[in-house]
Amino acid sequence: MKKIINGRQYNTDTAKFIDGVYSGIGSFEEYKADLYKKKTGEYFLYESGGPMSRMAVNVSYNEVTGSENITPLTVSEVKKWLEDNNLAEAYEKLFNVTEGRTLKELREAKGLTQSELAEKAGVPIGHIQKYETGERDLNKAQGIILLKIAQALDCAIEELINIKE
Repeated sequence: MKKIINGRQYNTDTAKFIDGVYSGIGSFEEYKADLYKKKTGEYFLYESGGPMSRMAVNVSYNEVTGSENITPLTVSEVKKWLEDNNLAEAYEKLFNVTEGRTLKELREAKGLTQSELAEKAGVPIGHIQKYETGERDLNKAQGIILLKIAQALDCAIEELINIKE
């Protein structure tokens, strides 16, 4: 489906499919919602459904039909939609969520030693050592330190502050 909304084109044929949900029995109750990401980084939701689904529309006094629609979504709306639909794998992949991994695991996944990470991030090696041992709380680190470590590990700051202790 292709749709122009506020002068912007949304096209399911050219955007990247992220994930979706499906429900219903038979074509009348069928409901489908698919999340897409455009090359520009914008997200949108493509929904379609039968005449007994949430996509039902009245076409005359006693006649209902199914429909389809495209809705642009903000990043926060995408996160909420993925959470609400229990699409954890898509959420983790899109937003680099690694909750439960330690700083050491993130560092080792990049093939770096503590010294290499400290040098690459431009922070004292003692900081890295203390964050990894829990002697210092990475969640309470200065913003600039978090930014430098995140850049060195090629990850989002949110990924660092969501790690387990």
